[in-house]
Amino acid sequence: MATGDAHAMPLAPCETDLDFAEVGWAKPLFPRGQVDRAGQLLVQSVGVPYPPGWDEALQVINNWRSSHSYPLQSMKMGLVQRAARVDDKAIVAQRLKRLSSIEIKLLRNPNMKLTQMQDLGGCRGIVRGPLHLDKLVRIYDGLQYSRKYDYISNPKPDGYRGVHFVRKYESNLPQNQVWVGLRIETQLRTRLQHAWATAVETVDTFSAQQIKTGGGDQQWRRFFALIGSAIAKREGKPIVPGTPENEDTLKQELREAIQDLSALTVLNGWMAAVQRLPVVAKAGAQVFLLVLNTEQKTLEIVPFADEEGARASEQYLQAEKKIQVARNAQAVLVSVKSIRGLQAAYPNYFADTSAFIQVVERETA
Repeated sequence: MATGDAHAMPLAPCETDLDFAEVGWAKPLFPRGQVDRAGQLLVQSVGVPYPPGWDEALQVINNWRSSHSYPLQSMKMGLVQRAARVDDKAIVAQRLKRLSSIEIKLLRNPNMKLTQMQDLGGCRGIVRGPLHLDKLVRIYDGLQYSRKYDYISNPKPDGYRGVHFVRKYESNLPQNQVWVGLRIETQLRTRLQHAWATAVETVDTFSAQQIKTGGGDQQWRRFFALIGSAIAKREGKPIVPGTPENEDTLKQELREAIQDLSALTVLNGWMAAVQRLPVVAKAGAQVFLLVLNTEQKTLEIVPFADEEGARASEQYLQAEKKIQVARNAQAVLVSVKSIRGLQAAYPNYFADTSAFIQVVERETA
C-alpha cells in the first residue's frame, strides 16, 4: 500500500469544474454524526427484521450514499478520458456501494464509521492487458490522491489483483462545494483480473459464501488463489503468496482443485440457469438497476434516463429493503455507456463466467 496526500498536481478540469447542478444530484441532508449512527443501526439490525428506527436509518444512509453520485460521475468522466488514452477498447463503469456490502464492511471493521468509508462511490476501468494497465496507473500516480492500494505488486492472499486509488472530490464552483471532500474509489484492472474478480463474486452469490471478504469454503479459496497465480504468471506479475512458484506444480494442483470442486460444471450450471427478464427500453439510458434473485435465478434490469436520478435512487433503496429482510437477492445501481456494456462490466449479475472459464481451461491445458 502507498499513500499520496502530498501529491501536488491538481485534479483534471473535468473533475473539478463541471456544473451538473441542473440535473438535481443528491446532496448530504443529515449531519455526519446522524449518518454514523444510522450505520451503527444497520449493523445492529442484522438478523432483526424491522428494528425501531430502521426505516429512517436506511433513508439517512441512502441519502449519504446518493450524495456521492455527483463526485462519482465527475471522477468517472476523468477515467473515461484517461483509459481511452491507453486502450480504445477500455470498459468503464461506476456503481454506488450495495447496502449489504456496507453492512459487511462495517461488521468487519467495528471501529470504522460510515462517513469514513472510502468506496461508497466507485468507478472501474478495465483494460486489455498489463502494459495498458501500467500506463493507466502511471497516469493516476501523477494526480492527487488520498490513498493507493497496489494489489498487483502485492497480491492479496485470496488472489485478488488490481490497483485502487482513493481520491477526494475538489471543485472551484461555489454551487459544488457541498460535495467537496467526498471520497471516490477508482479501481483499475486488466480483463483477466476482472474475469477473476467477477467469478469470485458469482461463486459468493450463488453458493452463499464470502470469499471476497475473507470467508468462504477453503477449497474454493485455494482454487481462486491458484488461478490468480496462473493469471499473474501470464501477465508477468508477482504471484499470490502461498502458491507454487513452479509452473508444473501450480498447474497440477489447479487441476486437482477443479476436479474436487467440479468447478467448471458448477459455474456453467449457474450461467445456464439465470433467466434475464424482459427489459423496458429507454432511449439514451446509461443508469441501470440490476436485481438478481438467487432463489428464482432471475435478473431484472431497470433502465433510467439521466434526469431520473432521484427515482433511481429511491427504487434502489426499496429493492434493498426487501433484500435486507429476505436475503435472497442482490441489487446494485450502476452506470455504463449502454445496456450492451452491462454484461461486460458486471458479468457476475448474469452469472456469466465464460471469460473466466476460458482462462481456467487455457491455464490447465
